[in-house]
Amino acid sequence: MGNVSLSRLPPKEGQMLVGFIPLLLLAPGARHLYDCPKEPMVPIYVLVGSILLLLLQLSVLIMCCGRELCTIKPFLVISCLLLVCLLIWLIAGSVFIYRAYPPDFEYKHSPKYCEKSLYNAAFWSANLTWVAIAGFGLLGLYLVLHAVNCKRKTEDNTEAGNNSSPEEESSPLSDEIGHLPETTPQNSQPEATKLNPVGSLDSDA
Repeated sequence: MGNVSLSRLPPKEGQMLVGFIPLLLLAPGARHLYDCPKEPMVPIYVLVGSILLLLLQLSVLIMCCGRELCTIKPFLVISCLLLVCLLIWLIAGSVFIYRAYPPDFEYKHSPKYCEKSLYNAAFWSANLTWVAIAGFGLLGLYLVLHAVNCKRKTEDNTEAGNNSSPEEESSPLSDEIGHLPETTPQNSQPEATKLNPVGSLDSDA
């Protein structure tokens, strides 16, 4: 784990794309901080969420570039805490966003007004995040069920092998013995046909 190098990171294009996501959210959140009277927490949600996401990316980058366990361990804890904070903030932000739906994008002096680019950034980022969480959750559930099914099949096969009766195990040997040809002793003769040479001479005399 400590020998993770930059060669294991995604391609540069992927890194740049992932790095631009919080910046794309940070810009409308900071620019239109007071442009959503319908729900003033929407720009705050976008601003704080983008900052937390930037900190998470920075922590993961340091952790991937680190070569010593003492460098990786604290940033691993920080990354886990940031993930928990992001999940809690996502739940709170979803309440703010869906509570303000649909806002007024036309009249700036309306109490229901919310700047269009700001609200769309918050709305679609929350939706895509929930879709990703649901997708990873279903994938994890499938992997768990598949592992449990494989383990159960292995246990059933083991029990079936242990419960096989000795008679069934010895049946091939008994079949082989049953098919052996019967051998009769070559010197076996009926006792009645045996002649006593001495007795025959006495009778002739």
